[in-house]
Amino acid sequence: MILRKPYAFLIKYFRLIHIIMFVFFIYLVFALREIYIFFKDYIGGNGYMYFENMASKYVSPWLLGIVILLFVLAISIFYLMRKKEKPVLFYRLVMGYTVILLGVLIYYYFFFKSLSTTNYEALRMVINRDIIMIIYYINYLFVGFSFIRAFGFDIKKFSFEKDRRELQLDESDNEEYEFNILPEKDEIASNINRHKREFSYYLKENSQFFTIVGSIAIVSLVLYFLYNHFIVNKVYREKQDVSIGKVTYNVKKSTITSVDKYGRNISDESDFLVVYLNIKNNGDKLKFDEQQFRVNTKDKYYYPAISYCDYFNDLGECYHDTEFGGNLQKDYIIVYKLEKKHPSVNFEILKSKSGGFRYNKIRLSFTNDYKEIVEHKLNETFNINDVNYQVMNYELSDKANYEYEECVDNKCNKYVKLVKPKLGDKLLTLEIENLESLKDDFLSNYVGLKYRNKVLYGSDIGIIDRYKNMLYLNVPSIIHNEDKLVLTINARNKEYDILLKEGVNE
Repeated sequence: MILRKPYAFLIKYFRLIHIIMFVFFIYLVFALREIYIFFKDYIGGNGYMYFENMASKYVSPWLLGIVILLFVLAISIFYLMRKKEKPVLFYRLVMGYTVILLGVLIYYYFFFKSLSTTNYEALRMVINRDIIMIIYYINYLFVGFSFIRAFGFDIKKFSFEKDRRELQLDESDNEEYEFNILPEKDEIASNINRHKREFSYYLKENSQFFTIVGSIAIVSLVLYFLYNHFIVNKVYREKQDVSIGKVTYNVKKSTITSVDKYGRNISDESDFLVVYLNIKNNGDKLKFDEQQFRVNTKDKYYYPAISYCDYFNDLGECYHDTEFGGNLQKDYIIVYKLEKKHPSVNFEILKSKSGGFRYNKIRLSFTNDYKEIVEHKLNETFNINDVNYQVMNYELSDKANYEYEECVDNKCNKYVKLVKPKLGDKLLTLEIENLESLKDDFLSNYVGLKYRNKVLYGSDIGIIDRYKNMLYLNVPSIIHNEDKLVLTINARNKEYDILLKEGVNE
């Protein structure tokens, strides 16, 4: 069999072959990045969802075929360059890289196939991430080198004779010198100068190469940063709409607090983040699960603390796993239990489960819900929810009565009702302007008494009766002997303290 040598063909299509190699390396950038992002997200806590043909998605036959073609092209050009006595280092590196890459990709193919039946330890996932990360970033070097080979040189000038003439070499560069076994100071200095000079020549000979590689690296890094910052990993702000399919989310505000709806401290070790979220669904009915919304503080993730919703139901309807109707807009609060010290928090909304979980991020500019204490005396006006109130009088006694009227069939009779506390307790009678505006639930939860650094709320002391502006409370008998007694109305971040008595015992 007679075969024709392929050198003429390779020389004729030298530039085209390198353009093809350049395109293949660009393809590898995107393919390897997908694998790298999978492991990065998994280790970052995003998890993944297994799906059919997962192995073929990440390690496709196209990807393996392109790696093999790169090896074939590299070995072909390698033999051409060696025959023409030209530099072959680049092609050696490509051959070695593609052989290693092919082995790694085959490993990952079987790894992805095994995910449906095997749970791997975190260390194994970290090693897999580091391997693909190294290969992924090395691939950028081959993108740069293949670009230079494809577009940076004219094959007719590949001998670099012109570059050699421009180096202005002199005879001193080839002088003989004395060599001693024990180096002297002058010899060391001479060697240093010689290496500096050779390095200078090397830079001059390859100045075009380094300029192009540097330019490609800078442009690639800038484009990579812009793509990741503004597209892939865009971080939204509060009050910005985040659209995912036919659903639009808007974080209206966020608050950090440590107290419940009564103003009581919930936990000394934790803070609670309250996110006010508006959801607008322009599509069909949705089913939200516990992974739909989460927050991220540095590298730690938190999911809704649904068990604490009752502490915050005065702020709005608390989110929980539920169906969300189509063509509906609704406001929720979502509660998260966080560790103390959280300088920055991102609220994240699940946008995709395909090929690993993906989230849109919203940077929260939360406010701290500090409690403001406002002190008043009897007959001083204070405002709650745009209604003015005054505590005009109080009385501690064993019993009280009031007159009321009942009408039946247009016949009205007056009655006197006796109000008494529990056995052994006292009766506290309060006269409050606009008392009718305060519901029993509010009085039970938000109104209390302070004495001796203790606080008893309405649910603890008991509401016996109310009539017009008169409120009758059952209180411990010890209160009768207290020097100082304060009525407190405690509504989350604002506390009204009305001084009932101070000083001499009654």
